[in-house]
Amino acid sequence: MKMLDVLTKNPSLFDAAATFLNRDATHEDIASAGNKCLVVLYGGGEDDSVHALRYLTFVRSAASAKVHLARLPPTEEAAAQHSYRTFHQVQKWLGVNLEPTNWGWKSSHQGLIPVMSTKEPAPLTLLKFLSCSCKKGCTGRNCTCQRAGLKRSALCKF
Repeated sequence: MKMLDVLTKNPSLFDAAATFLNRDATHEDIASAGNKCLVVLYGGGEDDSVHALRYLTFVRSAASAKVHLARLPPTEEAAAQHSYRTFHQVQKWLGVNLEPTNWGWKSSHQGLIPVMSTKEPAPLTLLKFLSCSCKKGCTGRNCTCQRAGLKRSALCKF
């Protein structure tokens, strides 16, 4: 319901949301509209970018005692993939059958699985310095590596 509250408080986002109803929208249109919506959902202004908001959120988090990577907005690429899947679903509800593998999904032996991103969540030089303090491996829901969507770092303490 948060999206409905956001739309009510930000009427200009109706145009961005309406983009998802346009069967002829391009990938660029969808990514741009999705980014506008996500920025506002994460507390940014309508003129902010996902990239700028992600950076600002990280800087604010890094200044606190505990860094919560899972609270960062998605990268622009991850946000775009999410927006593509949203567009695909909306079009399906409207009776338009689009190829899912063109809209944020990939085929596997298990069926369709979401493309989370086509890029790393951060530069590899930074990712190698992230670690957790798990005692039994990076497997639980409390593991900061798992919550951030990262593989076990060489610095992990277990």
